[in-house]
Amino acid sequence: MIEQPVRSLSNEITAGGKHERRFSEDGVVTALAVEVDKNISSTEDCVQKADQYLRELPPLNSIIANVKVGDVLKSMLEHAPSEGGKKYAALAITTNGKRGIDGNVNAEGLAMLANDWISYILLPWADTEACHALKVSLVLGERDMGVENRYSVKWFTSKPSQFFSVFGREFVEFTDKSGKDIDLPDPRLLALHAAITHVLNETGIGEFLDLLMDRFDSSLVVPAEDFGGRDLALRAMVMELAGSSRQLTKLVTCDCWQYARVTCPEPFQDFVLNILLSPFVTIEHHQRTQNLSDEINTERKYERQFLEEGAGTVLREELKKNTSWTEDCVHEAVQYLRDLPPLSTIAANVQVSDVLKSMMEHAPCELGKKYAALAITTYGKRGVDGHVNAEGLTILANEWISYILLPFKSTYKHDQSDFWGPDIASTKFTPSNSKTEIPSGPRTAADKYKTFRKLLARRQRRQCAVFKPCGRFFIEATHILKPSLVVNKKHGADMVTQDKTWDMLCHYGDISVKNIQEKRGGTLNGFLLEPGMHKTFAEFEWCFVATGVKNQYEVRWFTEPLAFFVHCGRKVVEFEDHSGEGIASPEPRFLALHAAIAHVLNETGIGKFLDLLMERFNPAESLVSPSKFGGRDLALRAMVMELAGNCHQLPESTKVTDDSTDQTTSTPRKCYIPSLTPQTP
Repeated sequence: MIEQPVRSLSNEITAGGKHERRFSEDGVVTALAVEVDKNISSTEDCVQKADQYLRELPPLNSIIANVKVGDVLKSMLEHAPSEGGKKYAALAITTNGKRGIDGNVNAEGLAMLANDWISYILLPWADTEACHALKVSLVLGERDMGVENRYSVKWFTSKPSQFFSVFGREFVEFTDKSGKDIDLPDPRLLALHAAITHVLNETGIGEFLDLLMDRFDSSLVVPAEDFGGRDLALRAMVMELAGSSRQLTKLVTCDCWQYARVTCPEPFQDFVLNILLSPFVTIEHHQRTQNLSDEINTERKYERQFLEEGAGTVLREELKKNTSWTEDCVHEAVQYLRDLPPLSTIAANVQVSDVLKSMMEHAPCELGKKYAALAITTYGKRGVDGHVNAEGLTILANEWISYILLPFKSTYKHDQSDFWGPDIASTKFTPSNSKTEIPSGPRTAADKYKTFRKLLARRQRRQCAVFKPCGRFFIEATHILKPSLVVNKKHGADMVTQDKTWDMLCHYGDISVKNIQEKRGGTLNGFLLEPGMHKTFAEFEWCFVATGVKNQYEVRWFTEPLAFFVHCGRKVVEFEDHSGEGIASPEPRFLALHAAIAHVLNETGIGKFLDLLMERFNPAESLVSPSKFGGRDLALRAMVMELAGNCHQLPESTKVTDDSTDQTTSTPRKCYIPSLTPQTP
């Protein structure tokens, strides 16, 4: 029973980006706005048409388990607070559910509409009202429609509260008894409150959101922006996996239950968690889930605390003014890590200390090592009791995972489809007398790739950088830092995420943003490789490690080397310009940064975790942008992975695909989305 909703939700999240892009391209939101403005049909006619659409809609689960898409849409339509609202809801249904050429209602579009209304109307409203209060509303009764400011009190529980039963009024009439012309409650606001209350209680969404917020936020009232879109879907999936055993609930100790004590360091309190064994969740999974749930619940408090204390600002100031030797900073940081108790990061089975230690040990340069050491001592600053700030170091480890390791891993995972990025395709390059300069004028991504490849071919005599001359090989131009990693984000969360990534990389890799942007398309950022070596380089299976001689590197493998490399590979590679044209060799700092990331990903095991995460949640995407997963989103996905365990409840990569041809098997593949297909009883 648990598996089907989980698979459905996972498929919905996975395919969500594709649906959103398609709806954005088709302009459904714009079409709805235009339709609302220009439609001259009567509200009754619009509602009748919308009802017909809903009757033809197959049974589909919304983002919330056991809440049907049709029920949400019907309830929002029936209880609209005004004539205009009713017409809007009806037009939204007919626009999003617009029939295809086969005459069928667009089920995916209506599912998206229902989920949007849940995420952006019902959830924020319930959130700010703490949801528990939405059990009663003031509505205009049939007998009172003609009486201004007179309302009947409607309860949505089985019976009113005892206090109301004794002292409450069945009808309320608002009047200004002060004589000072004080405004009375706005009827439109009361009508809107009544509409939301009807929908929350009639569909069962209110009860679910109560449970969701109880589990994920002990303060009950969560800022409206904290849940929404995929975030809500992920939390719903966690609830489904946790099941009815209330594994995320804080419970009292009871001898009749199996339980595990989870002791949280200050400022938390101890509490006891109930563990009910199930075929899907083991004790280890349960404890891990609780840790992650706690982390999400208290993350905002940590962030506020660090914002107030300015840990990030303190770190930047420390980097500017600190005159200690790098060796001394590292020695102090190592002591901090020795005193750090065992704590898990956002990634399952990866310890905070392992991430911090690996990032510091394999820093790509002297400045990067000092930056890592000072970050550890700043975020882990000892309190008055002399103890290391474990929470601060956990935040630091998770930030490095989210804003350094994940962006690198995701952009390198599949890089062929986003060679230059959207803002580079139209860039006009300035003419130059340099023979190595890319020619001026707007060109396509294919043209840029050809120019890049030709320059590398002249520099390397059309040879793979790591193979001896032992036969004929295909070769590919390989970027050290992927262009999509450094494409400017224009606005929103993408820009914020990228700013954090760049800020960290500039200190960790001693590379300025300007330096990366200027050199990302030149020969300083690339070399030629055989396709197999190209793929394994992009997946961080091997790297170049500097030997101390200029432009000379050792090839270091983290996995079993490819057979071709065993027979034809060079253990030491030296880059030089064979063209005689002064074509630049690869930038040592770029190679050092790639090597550092490769060491950390493989040494800590985070690489395998992120591979699995992206395969499960985004199998149909050829490229995952750096901001695709991050912050709480990454924590929630990690929690789902833990709860699912080895049961393979999340879809395999072949389950959700585009309506296109499989490049591997060359056989047609259709989009398979269980949550958007009729369910059998």
